[in-house]
Amino acid sequence: MLMKKNPLVSVIVPARNEQGVVGDSVKSILEQTYKRLEIIVINDGSTDRTREIVEGLRMRDKRIRLINFGKGHSAAFARNAGIRVMRGDIMVLHDADSIAGPRFVESIVRRFVEDGVDGVANKVLSRRPKTFIGKCVAAQRQMMWEYAQNEPVPLLDCTKVLVGHYSARAMKALKGFDERIFYFEDTDLSQRFYAGGFKATFEPRAVEYHSDPDSWGETTRQAKWFGKGMALRLRHYGEWRSFLIPLFSLALLAFLALSLLLPVREFQLPFLALFLAWLARGIKMSVQTKDPLHSFGFMLLFLYRNAVKLSSAAWHLLKES
Repeated sequence: MLMKKNPLVSVIVPARNEQGVVGDSVKSILEQTYKRLEIIVINDGSTDRTREIVEGLRMRDKRIRLINFGKGHSAAFARNAGIRVMRGDIMVLHDADSIAGPRFVESIVRRFVEDGVDGVANKVLSRRPKTFIGKCVAAQRQMMWEYAQNEPVPLLDCTKVLVGHYSARAMKALKGFDERIFYFEDTDLSQRFYAGGFKATFEPRAVEYHSDPDSWGETTRQAKWFGKGMALRLRHYGEWRSFLIPLFSLALLAFLALSLLLPVREFQLPFLALFLAWLARGIKMSVQTKDPLHSFGFMLLFLYRNAVKLSSAAWHLLKES
């Protein structure tokens, strides 16, 4: 279905205790080259100055709408609250800790209008990494995006790129996010989108910059959240595929431990093959990013994060059993 040429865009921004970043995030939307938009900020139980900062911006630009909740819920709940009041033809999802490039919305709208699709995916890069861990994550994002597809292409339901922005028509049919899901609510919505027969396009010129974890504490906390989401997906929907990569990482760690404790034997050969595959991936990443230190740093961080994910998932599964 073709969309009209100058659609109203509803940018939905869930926020909880984001006083350090929400101002810059909302400003990056206000400064877009595409002007026909509304910004719906959902203050989901913040106890810091998030509400005050957004209210100050709203006084200067009436395109901002603010919804306040006294207690926190979840990202799925907050986004659904925004969906219920949106007036736009297109829903753009934007996190409170992300900065949108100046043509972010314009590029998204172009795909909806020219391609007649109901979904668009965009490129996500790291925002100003300062620490070693932050630079490791940035190297991984660079490998994913900078050397990937650089022209708009149709997305298939098997793609690893999630749909991030939806037509109002698709959102009405899909009935928003599943609030029973934690951390994987965007993955679930994207899967239901494709299952419903909707079409999407990847637009690499729509770029936003995400604030990634930049310390051991933050990356550990994020991995624990991921593990909780994995456990809920397995319990409620029998979804086990998210366990495959963490299990692969665990096998690599097992090989590393065995290689230090025992001489190489035949039963270790499968672990050796996995390790060599992992090493080849690290070499490829280093060549592509031209940053071998942080590329290999991310490979090690990747193993650690996946071990934490599995531990967290196991704990939540046992807790609810």
